[in-house]
Amino acid sequence: ELDSRGQRLTCKGTNTPYYFDSAAKRLMPATLLKQREDPMHETPFGHFLYREFNLSAADTRVLHWLASQFTGELPIQSVDPRRVLTVPDGKDEVAVQISDGQFALVTPNKKEPLRILDNGSEGLLFEFDQVEPIDGGKLAAEFARQLNKPLVPWWHDVLGTVHLTESNLWSGQSGEQKSGRSRILATCLFYLSPWLNRWQGTQLPIELMIGEAGSGKSSLYILRQNIITGRPYLRNAPSDLKDWYASIIHSGGINVIDNVQFVNKDLRQRLSDELCRITTEPNPHIEMRRLYTTADQINIPVRVNFAMTAIQQPFFNADLIQRAAIFELEQITKGIDGSWVDHQIERFGGRTKWLAHHLVVLHKFLRAVVHGGAWDHEYQASHRLVNYEQCLLVMGDILGLDVDWIPEVLNSAAQTNLTEADWTMEGLKIFVADIKADRGKTNSTKIKVTAADIANWAKDTDEYKDNEMLTQTRRIGRYIQAHKSTVKRITGISIGPLYGNRRQYILGDAQ
Repeated sequence: ELDSRGQRLTCKGTNTPYYFDSAAKRLMPATLLKQREDPMHETPFGHFLYREFNLSAADTRVLHWLASQFTGELPIQSVDPRRVLTVPDGKDEVAVQISDGQFALVTPNKKEPLRILDNGSEGLLFEFDQVEPIDGGKLAAEFARQLNKPLVPWWHDVLGTVHLTESNLWSGQSGEQKSGRSRILATCLFYLSPWLNRWQGTQLPIELMIGEAGSGKSSLYILRQNIITGRPYLRNAPSDLKDWYASIIHSGGINVIDNVQFVNKDLRQRLSDELCRITTEPNPHIEMRRLYTTADQINIPVRVNFAMTAIQQPFFNADLIQRAAIFELEQITKGIDGSWVDHQIERFGGRTKWLAHHLVVLHKFLRAVVHGGAWDHEYQASHRLVNYEQCLLVMGDILGLDVDWIPEVLNSAAQTNLTEADWTMEGLKIFVADIKADRGKTNSTKIKVTAADIANWAKDTDEYKDNEMLTQTRRIGRYIQAHKSTVKRITGISIGPLYGNRRQYILGDAQ
């Protein structure tokens, strides 16, 4: 009877059973033998069995037989369930879930730029109960209306209502230029993330929104999640890594941790390492031990982008900072709008129009890349994330924004953020400046120092005399050796030859 009304499936990697209801086009997890603390009647599949067959948890013998036959009887197909949005493998398309039974497929095709399809079409299955439903017909009509109008970047207007600053990126520029460039970078990123995550291998950055209380950092992400899913959900900082795993594997779109402040340094380091690995891994996944087993492993794909809000920078290691897009917000002190998110949704006509706007931008991006010659397959980027820099440039051109400065700024921003976050790196940079000032700039590239010179300087400098990494010769030597490329690029210090059994360091110019 189940096979006549739908299809039995299992998830690749985890072997979790699923059932696809052909009438409603809904994909539901179908774990029949639930634990006491997680009763079957509280699950979507439990609701389905009760409504259709009058089965409940009391029918234990029937359920045990059904559980055995559900996964034991052939045919049963392995599938890869998606959540909220996805990029079909090997295609220049983006699929966005709009209800339990439908998704919108954005293509670069001029004749058919948007298709509203039933769940299960094109080999894509979206899991049940992930988004608030949107009428497919109204979305398609709004998409067609906006497609024929000049493209206006709505996010650029929205970001003008908060106080974005990026003083660490644009030193020497006027305040107006700082704010304008910061808005442009954030605007382009908000149109890319999470929509184009893993498109052609694209790696999008970890978003860090730093600002004091009342700056609107949480509201920005509530607005973005409202548009994508209709269900804003900002998470607390996890208490351990397993909590975080559970959060991201059941998320779609963008995973936001709000007001991050790590007391546990070990958790901060482990979470940082995992964020770095997942962000740059070609096929991001989490490997875990299967429950109630000793040696069985499950492999769960991760398809979300990561974002965090904090009052202060929560991470200090170079690996994460190089993979992050860091924005700073100032507190809003006048004209505070308690319903800011709702007003930004209503300002442009509601969630359907917002979502249609994003789909129009995606279509124009894909069309420019596939048919417009906007993509350079030989592009040499300065940023380590695959395709991120070129995606920003293409998106900026589509939106009509000035983005020629982005490659240079991305490179300098990573160095500046790393210097500010790393106390030792900052000290080395100031040490080089002080030594050059003392000895003069002539033949500055030939100045040679030892670890003892650096340690003695740090001990005599109030700001760094408590930095044990700088004041101990062995530790500073190991630090420079471990980070030699980054140290040379940011501070100009390179490793020189041994002289009298002491390692020398050459002070050059930072790159």
